Amino acid sequence: MSGSRRWASGATASAAAARTMAAFAVAVTAAAPLAAQRHAFTLEQVLSDPFPSEMLAAPTGGAVAWVFDEAGARNVWVAETPDYHARRLTPYDADDGQELSGLTWTPDGRAVVYVRGGDSGANWSAGHYPNPAMVIGGVKQEI
Repeated sequence: MSGSRRWASGATASAAAARTMAAFAVAVTAAAPLAAQRHAFTLEQVLSDPFPSEMLAAPTGGAVAWVFDEAGARNVWVAETPDYHARRLTPYDADDGQELSGLTWTPDGRAVVYVRGGDSGANWSAGHYPNPAMVIGGVKQEI
């Protein structure tokens, strides 16, 4: 009999643990939507997060240049000595899907050259470049 009592009290303890875990799961599940609402963000916010790429130091003079993507509008920026205040060099203000790549300083460090339109290293046939914004008339790859 004592063996069956141990089993019964063990079963009772297991049932109590299961009830506690179930109550915890319900509480967490009920609280999850509230927590998500406080910290929710949209897909647009994620995709429009600004980020720099292709940072490159000039061969002389101490300047730096980079491509900066703000909500899909890609531009070349530069900062020069002695104060390194960033300034935008290019006029692109819309997300037209055109990449800026191949950022390169001239040997004297006085100018920046870049490729706009498509992926400069891709295997595109002549005259056919990515056009995700469906710009009427197509797009060009320019240096």
